[in-house]
Amino acid sequence: MAFILHACVVRRFVDLTRPQLLALLAASPSLAAAQCYDDVRQGAPYRIHRDTVTREYAVSVYSARAHAMATAGASVAGAAEAIGALAVVPLDRVRLGAVTGREHYMLFLDPEATYLIACLGAGALGGLTPS
Repeated sequence: MAFILHACVVRRFVDLTRPQLLALLAASPSLAAAQCYDDVRQGAPYRIHRDTVTREYAVSVYSARAHAMATAGASVAGAAEAIGALAVVPLDRVRLGAVTGREHYMLFLDPEATYLIACLGAGALGGLTPS
């Protein structure tokens, strides 16, 4: 049996300033984006991935993850809204981002990272609450 080992994984990110990210989040009407905005404004770390994924991949993977988390009793704020927005956005590819604040947020952006398609918040048991 042969094993192929990858010596290192290089993670690449897009340079999106905190004020730029705050503006994208502020333009979204979703509760998850509003809560994410508060965490980013308070200094939560974030990253925007340089590589993009297919829209279909994002819908498939994050639908399954949101369902698994909800089944396990974890809160998933804005999941249906985020997956719905991803399903209908007229793009072949999307850019992913993440924010780790009081909760964990997954960001879905257009490939150029100029607008937020959706925000999904994932918290612990009892999870996200309106601010």
